[in-house]
Amino acid sequence: MLFLGAGASKPLGIPTMREFTDVILNELNSRAKSQTQKNIIRDYLPHLQEIQSDVSGFGWEPDIESILSVLEARAEPRRALENIGPMITLYSKRRANISADSKAEQVIREIEDIIYEKCMNDLNHDLAVRYYSDLWETMSRNIRLLDEKGHSYSMANGDILIREVFTTNYDLAIETFLKQRRIHYDDGYDKDPERDLSFTSQWRDNSVNLFKLHGSINYYVRTNGKVIQSDTEISEKDFYGRKVERMMIYPAGAKYTSQWPYYEYLLQLRRALIESRLCVVIGYSFRDPAIMNAFLDVIQRRPDLRIFLVSPSAENIHSYLPRDLRKQVHPIPANFGDPSMPDIIMQEAARWKME
Repeated sequence: MLFLGAGASKPLGIPTMREFTDVILNELNSRAKSQTQKNIIRDYLPHLQEIQSDVSGFGWEPDIESILSVLEARAEPRRALENIGPMITLYSKRRANISADSKAEQVIREIEDIIYEKCMNDLNHDLAVRYYSDLWETMSRNIRLLDEKGHSYSMANGDILIREVFTTNYDLAIETFLKQRRIHYDDGYDKDPERDLSFTSQWRDNSVNLFKLHGSINYYVRTNGKVIQSDTEISEKDFYGRKVERMMIYPAGAKYTSQWPYYEYLLQLRRALIESRLCVVIGYSFRDPAIMNAFLDVIQRRPDLRIFLVSPSAENIHSYLPRDLRKQVHPIPANFGDPSMPDIIMQEAARWKME
């Protein structure tokens, strides 16, 4: 199976979450200067700087996901407190009675619009097709692995590796490749009786299955909980007057593991890891606790699962992984898009003997 993080989209023109912070703050500054009416963005910019400082003080990366997590808590404080639960007593001695911040909600919408625009306008489609084509063709070969005694054996048809793709990225890079190469794929959405492309939680066995663990720029949720997909951007209402919100998760602080459809994605991740012999992870930092826990749970049942971590920071990421997981992860310092990267993965797979 293939697991894609932000590092797989960075060479295609999409900033990482850390880089998105400066991009978004600069864009918000530009929008603040151009607005002529009551300027909510301008008034809120000092609060964003305060949030960054506070997040850093707690040891978190003060990137845009962290900022959005705090903004969501300000917009819906009661929901945030429910997510934290009794642990709130560790940080507060007073009774929590925080009112909802309507301005925070509007700033969230502005930030999500910027993320949408960057993912739509800055993605290099030609590079996406070229880089994923190189990876796909290499991974479709006959992959060989070493067993615990050092004997080489075939993993059979390489299609096993690329039949399931998991990604935490909001952009449409992998879909661009699949569509332009005319590779049939299933993302769990299908036409329903209302003629909407809605989430069914059904994936076909005869296609490449795609799972977007943190949502996507073209995923939306209606007020009735129905999750839909649209290739046309929807702001607040669709063409038929139905209200929608974007479906993008910010895992730095969001407790989303019980929310539909994300818990279904996490179940599918566990299933795929259990059924796989080899997982190639490209450009992912293992930051999301829910995803980290999925890997940790599975390796207890699959001590033979090989995980190849491909990233320029692979050695550093590998060093801070939990010990049990670290034993089954092999770091490969490389950039997605490097011409030699697919062959390096094949070579490392053929010679890495797990302890």
